[in-house]
Amino acid sequence: MVHFPMPDAGERLLIWEKSLPENLQLTNEINLAEIAQRYELSGASILNIMQFSALKALNRNDNKICNADLLTGIRREFWKEEKSI
Repeated sequence: MVHFPMPDAGERLLIWEKSLPENLQLTNEINLAEIAQRYELSGASILNIMQFSALKALNRNDNKICNADLLTGIRREFWKEEKSI
């Protein structure tokens, strides 16, 4: 078993930025620095949230991820970890 420490806000921001699919964009309302600071998430959770959000956008035939997609994904990850927002 390998222990991965929880990333700090700066590391989380980098993970958020690197996990955005190339063919999608974020809407202007999204502030990844604020999200990274506010929500303590693992790298795996961030990747799950971004994948979930990308699928939601593609399902709408949209090339932009909106804030509601990210927040829904964050809630889902917190629910899986038995945390509250």
